[in-house]
Order: sequence, then C-alpha cells, then structure tokens
Amino acid sequence: MRVASLLALVFACSDVLPPPAQGPCDEDAQCVLAVDLTQCCVYPKAVLASSLDDRDDYVLWVDGQDYSDQLPEECTLVSCAPAAERPVGAVCDPVDAACALVTEPAR
Repeated sequence: MRVASLLALVFACSDVLPPPAQGPCDEDAQCVLAVDLTQCCVYPKAVLASSLDDRDDYVLWVDGQDYSDQLPEECTLVSCAPAAERPVGAVCDPVDAACALVTEPAR
C-alpha cells in the first residue's frame, strides 16, 4: 500500500461529526458513556444521555463489547492503541456543569 493511500485512510477515519453535548448537567444520572461509530478507534466519551436522541453515529458504551462490525469498513486496516486508562463511568462535574469521564488505570 502506498504511503499516500494509507494517509488518506487515516484522515478519512479521523473525520468527526460534532460530538453530543457534555452539558449542562445537574446530576450524575444525566451522564452516560457513549462511543462514536464514525471513528476507527473506539474510546468512550462522557455525554448527556439526552444528546444521544436521534443519533446513529453514537451508541451507549458497554464494557468489553466489540464494536468492530459497526465501524466504517476502512477501519479494518487501522490498528488502535489501547487506552491508558479504563473508563468506569460518567458523572456530572459540579464545577463545569458538564459530563466527565471517570477512569481507573488500565489493567
């Protein structure tokens, strides 16, 4: 594969739609973890649950689930680095009034 083709593939996989909203929130129950199915590498993000309504580019994240069959076909050629920290939940940060990712060190 030529370098130019590989670079085009990497940039195609990095195009992002505007993400779901992270705030404002008032309580932890308003926040969920979701993954962006337009990205080749699946890393959960903390978002407002209500911001996922009517979106098919994001789905709720389930620990251990394989999302590879839902990703763009081009992603089969992309190797993703493991996350440095393991997501364990989403909370409403009272200072920012926005959903925040809760993590622990990767095992």
